[in-house]
Amino acid sequence: MASEIHYFQRYSQRENVATNNTLLLFSRLYNESIHKFNVFINELLGEESIDVGIKFSQQSKSLSSVPDGVMEQSSFKVVIETKLVSGKNFSKKQLLNHFTSFKNEEKKILIALSPTKMGEKLFKEISDECNLKEYSINFINITFRDIVKAFNTSINDYDFQLKEIIDDYQSYCFSEKLINDEEFR
Repeated sequence: MASEIHYFQRYSQRENVATNNTLLLFSRLYNESIHKFNVFINELLGEESIDVGIKFSQQSKSLSSVPDGVMEQSSFKVVIETKLVSGKNFSKKQLLNHFTSFKNEEKKILIALSPTKMGEKLFKEISDECNLKEYSINFINITFRDIVKAFNTSINDYDFQLKEIIDDYQSYCFSEKLINDEEFR
C-alpha cells in the first residue's frame, strides 16, 4: 500500500521528510498548473522528456478508423531514491532493486536525488544496467539545487504563491544542509 504525501509530517527519518517535502513541492506545482509542472519536470529530466496531462485531439486517424475525438495520456512512472549527505551514499544494489517498481509504463525514470551528484563510475554502471533492453529505464542523477533551479525556471515573476513555496523549500534545504548556501552569500 502506497503512502500519500502529507502537508504535515508523519515521518521521523530525515530522508523520508526530505522526500515528502520534495514530492509536496512537486504536487503543489502540478495542482497550480499542469503546464508549469510539465516545463519543470522536463527541465529536471534534461534530455529525457515526458508529457504530463491529458492530450485532446479530434479526427485523429488510426489504422482502420477516424474517431471524432480522442483523450489520451502517456504512461510514465518516476521512482525517486533520496540520500541526504552525498551522492557517494547511493548503493548500486538498492538502486537496481528499484527496477522492480516499474511495470509496463511507456516511460520509466529512476531519479537519484542528493545534495551532490554521485560519482561518474557508479552513475555509468547503473545507467548501463538501466539501458539494457529488458529494463529500458532512464536514470537521472539530480541535486536539491537542481530542483530549485528547475522550479524557478518553470514559474513566472508574478507567480507569488509559487515563489513563496520554492523560497520556503530552498530555505528548508539550506537548514537541512541539502543545499550548500555558500554561493548565495
